[in-house]
Amino acid sequence: MVQTAGLKDNSSEYDPDRTLEDFSKEFILKLSYEYISVFNQIMGYWWLHTQPIFSEVDAAKDLAVAAFVRYARETIPKMAEITNIKLPVSNVVDTIKVCQLMPDGYANPDIYCADNFVRTPNNIIIKVIKCQALEVVEESMPDQIDFVCREVEPLIMPEYYASFNPDMKVESIKLPPRKGKDDCPCMWEAYVEPRDGGVETMSRTKEEEIPGEIPDNSGPFEPNRRLEDFNKGFLVKLAREYCSDCMKMFKSYEREVRARAGTERTIEAEIGAWTMLNAATVGKFAELSNIPVPVTNAIDAIKVTQILFDGYANPRNRTALHEVKSHNHVVITCTHCGTLEYNEKHQPERIAPFCQKVEPAVFQSRYKMLNPNFEITPIKLPPRENGGEIACQWELKLKS
Repeated sequence: MVQTAGLKDNSSEYDPDRTLEDFSKEFILKLSYEYISVFNQIMGYWWLHTQPIFSEVDAAKDLAVAAFVRYARETIPKMAEITNIKLPVSNVVDTIKVCQLMPDGYANPDIYCADNFVRTPNNIIIKVIKCQALEVVEESMPDQIDFVCREVEPLIMPEYYASFNPDMKVESIKLPPRKGKDDCPCMWEAYVEPRDGGVETMSRTKEEEIPGEIPDNSGPFEPNRRLEDFNKGFLVKLAREYCSDCMKMFKSYEREVRARAGTERTIEAEIGAWTMLNAATVGKFAELSNIPVPVTNAIDAIKVTQILFDGYANPRNRTALHEVKSHNHVVITCTHCGTLEYNEKHQPERIAPFCQKVEPAVFQSRYKMLNPNFEITPIKLPPRENGGEIACQWELKLKS
């Protein structure tokens, strides 16, 4: 792996202007894999907290499909752009190249990996080798395997691939339940007519690619492609997109649940999902930052939040000023919030419930994961009179 100079973690002196570019390629890789893990947990936690609301099979299926399809339609165009592949794709191989980088795809082989048998550029057999989601369902709720894998997934997959090209089809060959742990989870055929045709799009030859320094995924198809193959600049763009993908998945579920169950029940489910996510992930990001938990001061807590997926790692999502009054007392002024701006433009009725109920609960649970003696108090919350005002302001204190 090519090593690029940069910080190996975020345990050094606090830098309020720290960005992902400041870190080493190795650290950005670790961070990207963690963002992918977060993404896949988001779906599970929403599922757990909406089951009591949508106990009827058809309602639960409708919600799961609608939320994921909404996410796919918002995410795939941006991921294709980063990959340097134009939509609509003209063949299935180019689709797989984008899928290799998707957070719900092959980007993290510990979560999901597959063998792709290329019959022609227009016809591929996808044999899934590992599916963490199936493993979780098999272990914790085996009675849901048929529902998740035989009812929901076959509805999602055609919509997912149609986001790349409306003429693309995908059909199941094999679905769970499986005979044992060594049995492949599932198998699919993806194709565009004519199945015996198609030409793969390639921006360069294999000989022109330098391992560890590849600038995107528009070159020749490599079935064993890994994030380690790409250069640091591409990985920074990808890591930021993973942050956006996590937020898009949260928003997709929120909108679909609210449309079906109303605001109050959505707030309960959303706070529950965020709380579980904080419990499962905040400690991991502290570990990546090389900051022991419980943290001993507010500055170290801010360092951890600098690399969280919904924090300052992606300036498209959030930027903030931190007024350090002491090591145990920081005032956080959010100068830009992508979620607030989206809500102001598209769903202003969402501002008060999210900003005044969900966000305070999320922040409390997050900082208390870092140290139970933290208190975070809102000073100013939306709605705001105009876009020139700050988004929100908070006071963070570590009580003795």
